[in-house]
Amino acid sequence: MRPRRLSGVVVRPLNFTVRTPMRGHWPTIYFAAMTVVAFGFSCWGTRVLLRQPDVPSVQRRWQLVLIWAVPVVGALLVIEMYRSSRRRIPSRFVTADEIHPMINQALQPLADRATKAAEGFIAQEAFDAAVEHFTDHGGGDGGHGGDGSH
Repeated sequence: MRPRRLSGVVVRPLNFTVRTPMRGHWPTIYFAAMTVVAFGFSCWGTRVLLRQPDVPSVQRRWQLVLIWAVPVVGALLVIEMYRSSRRRIPSRFVTADEIHPMINQALQPLADRATKAAEGFIAQEAFDAAVEHFTDHGGGDGGHGGDGSH
């Protein structure tokens, strides 16, 4: 028995499939390129992580999971985390740790004398201010007048 045709209606058999024309190879090429980029970042992040000698094994394992579970973002996080330990940017200024110990030893007596001189100056100024405070007021109450005219 054949299906009945109504006027102007096309009936297709149940096993009929609609085929869409191929749009080209660009989606496949794009997906392949993104896969290669993600794989490259993951390999780079793994290499950076494995070259860190002081990372505990549990931390290293979880960072490897992050690198490969979230390929580009995880790899970039790990690479950025260890970037400062990979490359040292030379500073234009000399830090205190880099000053030769002999220079420190030579300048220490000068610094000690300057510190003692500053302490003596401050003590003398404080003493002079106290003497001036108590001697400038001619009242018999020790410089604390009752009229409030300090």
